[in-house]
Amino acid sequence: MFKYFISMLLGIIFSINAQNADESVKALQNKFNGVKDLSASFRQDNMSGTIYFKKDNMYRIELSNLTLVSDGKTTWSYNKKENKVIVNDYDETTSSMFSFNSIIREYPARCNSTAVKEGNSTIITLTPKKNAKMGFTSAKIWVSSDNLVQKIVIEKGKNPLQISLSNYKINQNLGNSHFNFTPPKGSKIIDLR
Repeated sequence: MFKYFISMLLGIIFSINAQNADESVKALQNKFNGVKDLSASFRQDNMSGTIYFKKDNMYRIELSNLTLVSDGKTTWSYNKKENKVIVNDYDETTSSMFSFNSIIREYPARCNSTAVKEGNSTIITLTPKKNAKMGFTSAKIWVSSDNLVQKIVIEKGKNPLQISLSNYKINQNLGNSHFNFTPPKGSKIIDLR
């Protein structure tokens, strides 16, 4: 009888946790639906900079010596120190860590999720479903009370990738030209398209 009670209790807890995770993911996705563009400060290990995002997988990431830009069709990687630009076709698989669309829509759709409250944040843990081929073993997304991503930790091997986001500015009306890149004069251009 006691084993039956414990099994039933665990079943209820897991059911509530799955429901809370679904609700948390849905709230995050709904917030994202209303975002046409955004900018935020980010930090990853010893790097920090600014990320800009616009619908249709446009992004611009500015670091002290590196600028990464995508208009959703082409990507540019500009190394200021070497004065070198690498141009490539946009590839969803290699750009997914910069894509809010991938993190907020595709990852949850292809993963099992759980959610727990921690202070004013909700931590959504995503574990790839069997045969999902996600390229990571788990991803945790810290979401603020106003449904903005504060931190992402992606486990893929020994060194997890951790990105923290802050200082959001939403719907600033960023023009498409902000997501295009013209190589500086005299820079070495390597076009891989």
